[in-house]
Parts: sequence; structure tokens; C-alpha cells
Amino acid sequence: MKEIVFKETKGDGKVKEILGVALGSMEENIVALVEKPVSLKIMEGGLLSRDEFLDALEKPWPALVGKVSKEYSGNLCLLVNLADAATLACLLRMVAQEIVEERRAKEEYDNEDREAFGEVGNILFSVVDEVFRKNLPKPVSFRLVKTFELEPGSEGEEVFPEEELYALRLDLKVGDFPEGESFFVLPSSFARELNGGPLDGTEVEGGESREEEALPEELEGNLVVFGVTETMGKLSKEAGEKIGLQVDVRPPGEVPNPATLKDCIVLLEIPDEEEKYLQWCRRLKKADPEVPILAALGWPTKRNVLLAFKAGADQILGLPCRPGDILRKVWKVIQDREHKEEAPAS
Repeated sequence: MKEIVFKETKGDGKVKEILGVALGSMEENIVALVEKPVSLKIMEGGLLSRDEFLDALEKPWPALVGKVSKEYSGNLCLLVNLADAATLACLLRMVAQEIVEERRAKEEYDNEDREAFGEVGNILFSVVDEVFRKNLPKPVSFRLVKTFELEPGSEGEEVFPEEELYALRLDLKVGDFPEGESFFVLPSSFARELNGGPLDGTEVEGGESREEEALPEELEGNLVVFGVTETMGKLSKEAGEKIGLQVDVRPPGEVPNPATLKDCIVLLEIPDEEEKYLQWCRRLKKADPEVPILAALGWPTKRNVLLAFKAGADQILGLPCRPGDILRKVWKVIQDREHKEEAPAS
């Protein structure tokens, strides 16, 4: 794949957030299908023309094409590099590991692979449909309509509109194999619908331009992470390494024990609307009202944000997020704690 230069988009935070949730759901479903560790990570994204994207293709790319219908229209495409597409297809068919390695090295991809990859696509796009339904104001339906190999200079007209595209470059890692490049591509018009506004403007919050607050060179503190997904732990570790923050990632699904969290900052992942995660938050605050809690919400709707605050969360972190987002919330917690200590007693 030739290098792609995306147009700068300062106002696409919401669409990236929604697509990040969709990719996270895809990741979890792939793991369940192939029974191997899988990660799908957004690396960069933005606007570009259809011709620019097609010109960047240097070889065939297995593609899953989904169609949006009802109140919306357009095709969305997940392109997976040939080696990883073949690997996923072989794992779904329970092909022996040594054969998977051999076919991956040769980048072999046949009709059986294409059929199996389409089965993967049907399951993955069903979870994307659920995400779209929760994040769009009008009725929407999204389903897989085509599985094929996208080649340079062909088929692009059938899949992509003439208008600008919005694309995310992804890193896909399957099992112990090296990371490979993949793309999630959609019409810019539908990206704007998901974003709730222009993609190239400035993010706004409370009617004012939102600027990222500068962080200190080092943060002293202990962050304890209670996650449900491995992604949360990886991001937190990466955040801590950037700035010297001590990070303790607990095993996925471990229930927080208030007795072990004195003088710590707690990051609590709440991936969905299950009451048990909010109950963990309430239990921590009841045991120690001074323990700062960051609630990382997989569905950061107004309702869920309100429920998290009512459960005792001090800061809300919308998922998906970046290591810098975690650090800014930790920094805010530390600043709030310092202000309380400096405030004169009444």
C-alpha cells in the first residue's frame, strides 16, 4: 500500500469514537470466532478522494462491503490485508497451524477463504449495525452485501461514491503473527451523519473550542486499572510509560477490593449498560469516599454518563480513547485532590 495523506480533520472526534466502539465490538467477536488474541487499533484517519485511495492500492485487498439502508444510504468497506484475511478464514475453518503459517507466508487466498471470510463479515457487520442504531437519530439498517478482492483501478466505482471518502487506517494483529495494515472506509456524507456535524471543523464542547490541556512532564501517582477488555490495560500501560505514572493492571473481570486501593486512583472500565459495573463503583465510593474513580464508558451516552456520576465516578472517559486521554483525566484528578488539600478548613 502506498502512503496515504489524509486531509486534516479537527472535528471528527464523534465519528472516530463511534467507529472505535464498532471496531472494539468487531475485535471481541473475531476473538470468539477464531479463538486467538486479536486487536484492531485505529492509527490515523481523515478525508481523501476515492481516486487517491484506489491509486494507493498496489495489490488485491480482500474486502467486506456493507450497505446502509432505511433513512441513510451508502456502502461501507472493511479492507483487510491479504495475509490476515487468509489467516482469519483458515482459523475459522480450523485449518492446522502449520498450514496457516505456510499459506500466510505465500499470501494464498482461494474461494474457500473468500467464503469463510464472508461468514466472518456477516457476524462482524451485525455488531456494527447495533452500534449505528444506538448512535443515529433516524432508523438505520446495515448488512453485508458483498465479499470480494478490491484491486487497483477496478471495482472502485461499484463500492465507493464519487464524493470524498472518510477512512481509518487500522493495525490488525491476529494471534502471534505480525501486525498488518487494514482500512475502514465510508462515504464522507455518512461519516458526517455519524459525527453529527462537519468533519473538518474544530471540536466544540459547551460552545467553546476545545483545546487539549498540556500535561506535566511527569505524573506521580498510582493508577489501578480494572478492565473487562485487554485493550484498556494496554492503553493504560502505554499512558503510564509516557509520563512515569505507576500503573497496575488487574486481570480482566477482577472485582475491585476497596481495602487494597488506599492512596490510589482507580480506572474502572464500564463497557456496556450492565448494572454490576456501576455497583462496583458505588461499593468503592461507599468504602472510601476519597478514592478517585475514572469511569471509562463503552457507551458514553448522556444517560450512561449521568448514571456513572450518580454511582460516584469523579471523571468520565469515553471509549475508545487514546493514552493521552487517560493521562488528562488522571491529571485532572490529581489537580482536584491538590485543590482540596489547599482549601482552608471551614
